[in-house]
Amino acid sequence: MTKIDDRYLKKNLKDLPEHIPSVFLFHTPPMGKHGDKIDIRLEITEKFSDDTPLMVELLNQEGDLLIDPIPINFPNLTASFKIPQNIEQGIYILKITYNDCTLESTTFNIVDAESAQEVAEFDKGLEIEDKVSQAIEEGDYNQASNLQEKAERHFINANNPELAGYSWEKLAELLSDKNQILLQKTLEKAWVIYSSLEELENQEEILKRIRHKIESHQLIGNVRQFTKLSDWLKNNILGGWSQDLIPVGDFVTKIAAGKTYTFTINSESRSETHKLDLIIEVKQDENIKDKLTIISKVFPTDDHEFLPSGLKLQVLYQDKLFSEDQAGNESMLIGRQITWDLDDKFQVKLILDDIEITENFVI
Repeated sequence: MTKIDDRYLKKNLKDLPEHIPSVFLFHTPPMGKHGDKIDIRLEITEKFSDDTPLMVELLNQEGDLLIDPIPINFPNLTASFKIPQNIEQGIYILKITYNDCTLESTTFNIVDAESAQEVAEFDKGLEIEDKVSQAIEEGDYNQASNLQEKAERHFINANNPELAGYSWEKLAELLSDKNQILLQKTLEKAWVIYSSLEELENQEEILKRIRHKIESHQLIGNVRQFTKLSDWLKNNILGGWSQDLIPVGDFVTKIAAGKTYTFTINSESRSETHKLDLIIEVKQDENIKDKLTIISKVFPTDDHEFLPSGLKLQVLYQDKLFSEDQAGNESMLIGRQITWDLDDKFQVKLILDDIEITENFVI
């Protein structure tokens, strides 16, 4: 903020108060493109008279006015203007003046449409992160996770994937003593994003840090956290998958749901990213009420026709390998059907190279 020289003001201006209030200038968006509306808001430490001629000016680096001065509206201390089409991209100066004397000034960037959109996405991500913190304070951890998904998309759209990864890691810190199940998910999210950034500085150290946090979480109290299968299904419905009851012979498909994971392969032989859907279907024989048949499937969900070669789908029971299926060179699907007793605990694990993601279920 520009410092006001009281003696200079009183010497050169008439009708000034004995004490010159401090003026703080805020504008949205933080930068703009041609045709954008720029909203100005002031905060003043002491009240001005409603007829005080405070003006907004936009100038170039040489001090030339680019638009006619705009009066500040009282009492809400706001103003707005549109960026003219004839102004080139670059750094300009926004000023608040009183009788041609500058009370406050700040730089303002006029950018291309793509840069303006990235900044807008970045700001939306930050706004949502504030809501994430609020949801954590209110104890609504699922809402916090859902909001963080939205914040991640905005940071990715802002061309800042590193911040997307860091935001998940920061959420994990907030959840560390509150919700162990979501903590695991948030750390895995951070891992997936960081591992996909080939030019990330200190990537190896960052991944080592995340891996340590994941492993430490899994060993807390020597008790693994299991998600109630019905809750997982309810929270992970994918478009196109039905919750309706569908008779199939003596069985009824009660629900089908899925969750998308991103795997990034970096090796001497290949470097690519795959998005995969883990689908869980639940079936029940109408004549056997104390057992459920669980079908686990994995599909490619991006432009790849086939699953990445070597992808493993494992099912574990009591921490021991129960079944394993591995994708070949042209596998479009791998899956396994197993019947469980009620209250059974099992794990579904996806493994590709050094990436391992586990979902822990209790029937």
